[in-house]
Amino acid sequence: MSLEVYAAYLLACIVIIIVPGPTVTLIIANSLTHGTRAGLLNVAGTQLGLLVMLGVPVGRLPGDLTVKRGNFTFYFPLATSIVVSILLTLVLTFFRK
Repeated sequence: MSLEVYAAYLLACIVIIIVPGPTVTLIIANSLTHGTRAGLLNVAGTQLGLLVMLGVPVGRLPGDLTVKRGNFTFYFPLATSIVVSILLTLVLTFFRK
């Protein structure tokens, strides 16, 4: 690799690292316009969307109960319900203050 190509590559990497992406820009703009609460809601929504895109197995946690008998399947998301309950409690407690 020539020195010119390497320098161009390094410059492109630095620019990509320094310039915030559209999500960061949206979070900053909403935080400045509507306050901290709106910014944190944007962060939460962004992270939730990321989890969905990555395919995190919410609803299929190890503590969830599944019973299969013949043509019948019973699924009770026990661990998922507990995790969702804890997260919602934390979020609602934080935003009610």
